[in-house]
Amino acid sequence: MARSPYFASAKRYPDGDPRGKNVSVLPSLTMQGNLVAGATTRVAVGFLLNPFSLLKARYEVCFIVLRVTGRIA
Repeated sequence: MARSPYFASAKRYPDGDPRGKNVSVLPSLTMQGNLVAGATTRVAVGFLLNPFSLLKARYEVCFIVLRVTGRIA
């Protein structure tokens, strides 16, 4: 990923250069790099949190069925 043009390093300027005042230490991403990074992160987080979402949904269904019918489904 370090060699990909989507994830270019931040440009550093000499101390006397006025452009150097607003330079971040974080890497500068292109629009496509930002899209790829965001999509990858969203998929990874969704993959990790999906089991918890499933357990929560099952708990909520059992809770509602218990309230309506008075017995566990």
